[in-house]
Amino acid sequence: VRRRNLFLEAAETPGWFRYHDLIRQYLLRHFDPAPDYERTAAWFEAAADLPTAIEHALLGGLPARAAGLIAALPPDYVQQTGKYRTLRRWVQALDAPARAAHPLILRSLAVALAEHSDRSESFALLQEALGYAQARGDAAVEAEIVLATASTHIAGGNAAGALDALRAIDHPAQLAPALQRKYLKRLGAVYYFLSQFHRARRVLDQALAISTEGDE
Repeated sequence: VRRRNLFLEAAETPGWFRYHDLIRQYLLRHFDPAPDYERTAAWFEAAADLPTAIEHALLGGLPARAAGLIAALPPDYVQQTGKYRTLRRWVQALDAPARAAHPLILRSLAVALAEHSDRSESFALLQEALGYAQARGDAAVEAEIVLATASTHIAGGNAAGALDALRAIDHPAQLAPALQRKYLKRLGAVYYFLSQFHRARRVLDQALAISTEGDE
């Protein structure tokens, strides 16, 4: 089949092949491709190739599966690869239930866009993510999104906006130690930008104290 060029043609990657367009269209019309895409996504996931697994999940119309794979990406995926446009395309392809189930995906995209592109889009994503987290009653995820919102304000030189965002966390002392540290460090940065150096030092000392307690 391969030598006679029947049904298959060489893909860009050496050693890989794909169906001719007519054969592919016929198969898509007469068979449900979702199970095959699920198996393919699982194969690439097992091979630690999450980006390719995500692509196959999306091609197979499996948004929930794709969202889970996106959520499993390393936290520094965009930082290491620079592929914030790819992350945006993946997230935009998700339906509302998949986005609602993984609000931190929206947070990750918002952070990437704030660093590489449009902060207005970042704030819209963060607001959407915050709504999902609040609907779920997930205080930890809500805090992560608020902290990202504050950081985005700081990156834009809007320390007052960052302070307003941080005030949305009603009981920071009830957060897990790691989140408490992040909150206090972010608050200290805000006070520093506002030239409130005494307050900045006080909250940063509190953050260091929590780190020491967590290390013991």
